Amino acid sequence: MKSKFLLVVLVMLVIGGCKEEEHEPDVELNRNIVGQWYSAGNNLSVIIREVDGVDSAILEFNADSTYTLETFGELHSTKPLVIKSYSGTFNCFQTNSEEITINTVCLFQSKPSELTLEGIFEVKRSAPTYTMQFEVIQVEPFVNLYPPTPEEGFGSSDGGSHQHRNIQQYVKIK
Repeated sequence: MKSKFLLVVLVMLVIGGCKEEEHEPDVELNRNIVGQWYSAGNNLSVIIREVDGVDSAILEFNADSTYTLETFGELHSTKPLVIKSYSGTFNCFQTNSEEITINTVCLFQSKPSELTLEGIFEVKRSAPTYTMQFEVIQVEPFVNLYPPTPEEGFGSSDGGSHQHRNIQQYVKIK
């Protein structure tokens, strides 16, 4: 009986994956990711540029584990418009490997709709600026796509089928 209970608990933990209430954000990583990040032009992923018509984005991670993303584009106009605003909470976890500097991130979007995105990021400092490589994919509700992993690296969204079309490059502006 006890072993069945332990088996059920183990299965629940494995299936649970990246749940908002399971882990506290890693304070060390939050210092790296916290701030306002800007991406534009070819630094935007091909998917967000070509599919969504976005020409720039501002992504902000706050110390209280909330985030906002605003995407901008022209949409048949001559002045930039806010295309969409997204917000929610996030968790990020450090990879337990000295060779891998890529970390995992989970975004629990609450606006404009509820969904969960999982992926990877890497922050680098090239004095005096910080840059971040970022790749996430929707995992809940399930859309038959699988997130990238630190072990497989950037371009590993959905088993590599997206190649590098889903990678964003950001520069820290605040």
